[in-house]
Amino acid sequence: MPPPYVTSAKFVGGQMIFSVIVDDYDPGDYVEISGAATQVGGAFAAIHKVVSVPAKPADPEAKASVDVPADPGTDKKFRKDLDVTVYIRIAKIWVTVLGEGDPEPPKTTPPDEGTPVDEGTKWGKIRHVAQMYDPKSSSSSS
Repeated sequence: MPPPYVTSAKFVGGQMIFSVIVDDYDPGDYVEISGAATQVGGAFAAIHKVVSVPAKPADPEAKASVDVPADPGTDKKFRKDLDVTVYIRIAKIWVTVLGEGDPEPPKTTPPDEGTPVDEGTKWGKIRHVAQMYDPKSSSSSS
């Protein structure tokens, strides 16, 4: 059986709070956690949050985890007597800056005075790619 990545769900202040293990990522990495929680009868809560992965716990048996809130999205209420089914996706976040067309020297036109977009304009020139990273959350191992 694969390890559970959602270890608990609790109802606090009108929200579902999910504890999600993020041990597969390095401290300081930004990850996007998205998905949903459902219950038989129609209760539903959408999950979506970008978080910085915390430092690994000192206890080698413990897992790094984050709490992720979700607002119930229907008028159907979650019930104590029913199981909650949760599905999530966790993805490392990468940012790519795209420029239009072929390589050119950088333009110095102010952003609000630039050239309007034409039908068929395509942004495909990769200018820069970087991983979102929070150095404050990093361990000094890298």
